Amino acid sequence: MTAAGGFNYWMSHSERYFRTDFTTTAEDRARLVRNPDSCLGCLQGYPAPLALNGHSTSTVELDAVSESHVSGSDSSLTSMTTASSHVSVDGLGFSGEQLCMDPYNYISSLPGKGTVAKLADTLQTWFKVPAGSTEIIKTCSTILFHSSLMLDDIQDDSSKRRGMPAAHVMYGVGQTVNCVSYTGAKAFFLCEELKNANACRKALYDELDNLFSGQALELHWKFHKTCPSMNDYIIMIDNKTAGFFRLVLRMMAAEASVSMSLEKKNTLLHFITLLGRYYQIRDDYQNLVSDEYAAKKGFCDDLSEGKFSLILIHTLNNSPTADRIRGLMFGGDRAGMSQEIRSYILSEMEAAGSLEYTKRIITELYETLWRMLDELEATLGPNTLLRALVQFLKI
Repeated sequence: MTAAGGFNYWMSHSERYFRTDFTTTAEDRARLVRNPDSCLGCLQGYPAPLALNGHSTSTVELDAVSESHVSGSDSSLTSMTTASSHVSVDGLGFSGEQLCMDPYNYISSLPGKGTVAKLADTLQTWFKVPAGSTEIIKTCSTILFHSSLMLDDIQDDSSKRRGMPAAHVMYGVGQTVNCVSYTGAKAFFLCEELKNANACRKALYDELDNLFSGQALELHWKFHKTCPSMNDYIIMIDNKTAGFFRLVLRMMAAEASVSMSLEKKNTLLHFITLLGRYYQIRDDYQNLVSDEYAAKKGFCDDLSEGKFSLILIHTLNNSPTADRIRGLMFGGDRAGMSQEIRSYILSEMEAAGSLEYTKRIITELYETLWRMLDELEATLGPNTLLRALVQFLKI
């Protein structure tokens, strides 16, 4: 109703639709649209349309609606004038915010590891951040993490997330993208509640820039079917995945009650970046070999998505059947890739030593993290929570 009224208002004043040969009188037209310098009126005998917040779009008092205009099925018009901040959808009441948040609430309800929020708790040991600020940082980073998952599933054309239908399958691509934008704005609003909002906002800007830059690389390789170098792949995950870990660290450091030298902060930043690198390579490896991952996302789901990983890059550079694998992965419809083809590619990865190579990289990264954690604890003090988190991620 509001859209139709606004559209007619625009047509009556736009040069594109402006006409002088109306058969109706100016008084007739004024009942629908008043002069531009006056407040908007309403159709004679009917209430003005309501905005989503429940307030009239007109600044004048609503005209009394006579019983002759409101009877039978038209009686719903009277209820609109007293509605709260809800819009009627199929007879049910939904607030605008609820509709915006539905995809997020769905994806966040699915069981996950909660690594980002756990990381904030582990850093609390060293930074002594006030409890209120810690909760805001955890909420902000978790919002962005879940939003990125929804966007990833759309961009990867993935139909499952954590063993359930992806958010865009449940709510549609448009509504899910709208939710990602809405929750992104929520994260920035949350920053304003922190003590050092400027520093936290700067961290948010920087790491979102890194995250989207990393995502752009991955999407570019996938769209152009171009295999990246190992170095380029590491740059991508250091930007994309490790960005979430660095965001938590930088915001916790900004809100810290305990000062820390720049050298110690840089060492911790390096450790957190390596943790994000380990997390992604571990995840890609588990996607291909873990029965638990297969149950949640499907057997070797990354292969059907055409996703480049450390394992695939090694295979394409070392397997004698690399051309055949490229053809199977990028020559046809990946969404229709059969389980037999995925099994074949996995067997070729194993034959090329790619799984063993990746497992060795994961082990070396884990040992490096454990050694760095020893060094950090020697200068910053014991951190049993962080040590438990790293051990939890061990394969």
